[in-house]
Amino acid sequence: MVSRLRGEAPELADALPPPERFRWDTSWLKFSGANLGQASVAEGQWFVEGKGNREQRGYFFALLQDTAEILWTNGTEVKLGLQPWAEFQRARASGDLRPLPRLTPFGQVLNETVTVLPASVRSSADYARTPLKKPGIRLMPCGESVSRRI
Repeated sequence: MVSRLRGEAPELADALPPPERFRWDTSWLKFSGANLGQASVAEGQWFVEGKGNREQRGYFFALLQDTAEILWTNGTEVKLGLQPWAEFQRARASGDLRPLPRLTPFGQVLNETVTVLPASVRSSADYARTPLKKPGIRLMPCGESVSRRI
């Protein structure tokens, strides 16, 4: 640009690489839209990909109908990436991408805990009150002397 301002003739270069090195994505030539029925069921749900330390969660925020791509976010509308619909279906079918189970409401967890806890405490208290009985050992009441011959 500077050489053009000075009045010099810039060196021309090809805009595209030679045909043997030029690559393009042919998937757009056979584009097919997404199944809106299946997409609407998955939209607004959490999914997890990978296992263990490599596990990554994503929120299916929206299906972009014009490109048949899924917009993944972190749940607070920060974009994680885009994924083609066909790739999403393949990952679901192979089990690489699976939905997270529905969250259990806190009230339900609290109710179950309050229901189970008294029985658990009662059984622990009953266990603590029972004397230990071991085979070959006879428990003597307090105050009695025990004499043993060896």
